[in-house]
Amino acid sequence: MYHATTSAVSRGAGGSVCAKGAYIGGEEITNEITGEIHNYTQKQGVEHTEVILPSGIDKTMSSSDLWNKAELAENRKDARVGREWVIGLPCELNKEQRKELAQNLAKDLAERYQVATQIAIHEPNKQGDQRNYHVHILTTTRKIDQDLNLTSKSDIELDRKQCAKLGISTSQEQIIECRERIANRINQSLELANIQKQVSHLSYKDQGIDKIPTKHLGKSATQLERKGIKTEIGEYNRSAIRMNELKIALESIKTHQSIPTYQPQPEIAAITVKSGLEIELTATERAKMYLQKRAEEKNKPEIAKEPEQKTITEDRKTQLLSEILSKRSHDQIIDRQKQEQEKKLEQEQAQKQEYQKTLSRGRGGFER
Repeated sequence: MYHATTSAVSRGAGGSVCAKGAYIGGEEITNEITGEIHNYTQKQGVEHTEVILPSGIDKTMSSSDLWNKAELAENRKDARVGREWVIGLPCELNKEQRKELAQNLAKDLAERYQVATQIAIHEPNKQGDQRNYHVHILTTTRKIDQDLNLTSKSDIELDRKQCAKLGISTSQEQIIECRERIANRINQSLELANIQKQVSHLSYKDQGIDKIPTKHLGKSATQLERKGIKTEIGEYNRSAIRMNELKIALESIKTHQSIPTYQPQPEIAAITVKSGLEIELTATERAKMYLQKRAEEKNKPEIAKEPEQKTITEDRKTQLLSEILSKRSHDQIIDRQKQEQEKKLEQEQAQKQEYQKTLSRGRGGFER
């Protein structure tokens, strides 16, 4: 699965690049402007962290020095003080391969935008998906020179007018380009490791894959889900997974194939269909189990070989179709609730605007 997102660290949204750097690196950084101490030295799961600068700079600096420079370089209350990239690392790579990939990803960004970066490789949470290795790459929004001074804003931080004036791609277009480069870099690492797997920065739709994409949970939602508290994104992902698996089940019905059942691995989240089929998240592993089962049946002595079931029972068809219809009804209810909520918000907004107009007319009459 490919995952690469980026977001700005903005003072206007209450963000601090000192706090962000300390958190991702599991370090302690004191904000020299506010005096606030950000101590995350007790944070677990940080596999590796380091500061990476553009080539040609022979000096080094700590993350504390770097992010305090970034904070001091900005005067505006709503300034962007940093940019964070969160990129999924293939779980098939070993520790050293993950480190090398993360370093190369950061170097690519540092060279492309001439910015300073900090990488922090995070291991999967013990209670979460054990494939979830990922790297946080925190970058400055300004270019850095050989004397470690932060200068002008990097290209990706410029607005549309500034980009047009310079004749360069817009920020959003640059993000798309970066996502493609990231995918290419990951595929290069997989190839070097002799792993027969490729990732794509394209959406399922653009790849021609009939599959509902899941959404990134994020730190807050992940913490709530681990406590047993369901979140909106978590519910969406569970529904998406369920629908994707039901699509596979339907395809099996259409081709008159029996659907194998088995117990999923404990470290991988699974869903249970009411018909009694326990279906794991990845279709690949289910296919492997199915092929293994068929191979075992072929190797059995002829006298012990049971007749192969070529068609699925009507009861099972009914159960699976009932599941799909039930899910569709649930989605329709959710959509209807969202529409009603949006309509209510629109009405409240209209009432507020009308009230403001009334007040404005009243003030105008008083002045006259």
